[in-house]
Amino acid sequence: MVLGCQESKLKAARVHVYVRRGGPNYKTGLAKMRALAEEIGIPLEVYGPEATMTGICKEAIDCITAAA
Repeated sequence: MVLGCQESKLKAARVHVYVRRGGPNYKTGLAKMRALAEEIGIPLEVYGPEATMTGICKEAIDCITAAA
């Protein structure tokens, strides 16, 4: 995966990843993203189709402002 190949750059940039996925096999896809996040040690939030993009964006903005 691309994220795994860029692990050191992501950590240096203190990236926090947000993933929203729906559709067929979304649970499998989200589980794979969670496993990758644990493997490479970056903060990653995963959401299924029940989450709204505006709600996820608000969480990302709150994370950025809290870190500032």
